[in-house]
Amino acid sequence: MMMFVSKNLTVLEQASVQTNSSEIMLCVVDWNNVPVCVIGIYKPPQASQTNFLTDLDNKLSPLMGTPVVLLGDFNLDCGKETGQTFVDKLHQK
Repeated sequence: MMMFVSKNLTVLEQASVQTNSSEIMLCVVDWNNVPVCVIGIYKPPQASQTNFLTDLDNKLSPLMGTPVVLLGDFNLDCGKETGQTFVDKLHQK
């Protein structure tokens, strides 16, 4: 996975994490003096949806109150019931 940032933005922080269920890239940029967290996620089709949602929750929880742009290839069927869907997880945040 790659993330490109415009020369016009200042990168405040960046990190990359790989788990059993996903690859996550995070980049905090200064957008008009406001820190914005841009997160790119790739979930392989065969990865566990339950593990992915847990990993996602662990990564997003510390960002409460921070503007977040979430992008990626989630490989989830949001129409299926799984106890707590991806869409439900995002609405909680």
